[in-house]
Amino acid sequence: MFLWRNGDELWITYQTDHMTQVGDIGRVWGNDEFLPPRRTGTVTAGQLHDEGWAYIDSAPEFDVQTGLPVEFQGYFGSVFGSLKMPAAEYGHGVDLLLRMDKYAALIASLHGTGVYLKDYGIEGTPTPERSSFPPHVQAFLAKEEEMQQGLRRETGASDDEVWHDFRLFIAWNRLSQIFDRGLQDAWLSKVPTRAEPDGVKITTKRIDTYTVALDPFPFRSAPQYFPVTAYRIAHRPY
Repeated sequence: MFLWRNGDELWITYQTDHMTQVGDIGRVWGNDEFLPPRRTGTVTAGQLHDEGWAYIDSAPEFDVQTGLPVEFQGYFGSVFGSLKMPAAEYGHGVDLLLRMDKYAALIASLHGTGVYLKDYGIEGTPTPERSSFPPHVQAFLAKEEEMQQGLRRETGASDDEVWHDFRLFIAWNRLSQIFDRGLQDAWLSKVPTRAEPDGVKITTKRIDTYTVALDPFPFRSAPQYFPVTAYRIAHRPY
């Protein structure tokens, strides 16, 4: 889940609601400057990639120090936050996509491993040494990356297609988090354009509670609306 303190309230968005918003963002992405995804499975990946979080978000853990629910990057220190949800649990969403669209499963799997590997360095950040991770993370990376190689062969996806669409997926995911976590000034990952295939940064600025401005603007028309469910509770220990 994502948490946002808004005044005296805590706004909560479940990962499964977040992923629906990611899909909505992807469906209208692209204009004269910004390229759409190479394959429609990228949008499918956005819409269903966090299915593995459904159970955890319905029965959240609570931080013993603050009494607040544990966010996906929460107090307990795991990359995915919850102690009940080790990295491998993310694979439930990938397994669902495998039965629907193998290219979508490939993009979603890359997102899962990319969380640990700094998105494979697409923004110039060094990729961590795999030996630095605990054994269960190394096992997760090995299992997912073996599957990814198989999916590349089965779908015939080229490196150019995969990394173009992966960049878009990361940008959509980050934009959704900007909404769902109440972030202020931020930027999206380097996004491919017709003139710059390696990507340009899109800056974001929160205008008010419900509005974020993007520069440059990557959608077909302005404004765009991306509804997402938020649960509002008092900001206090539970």
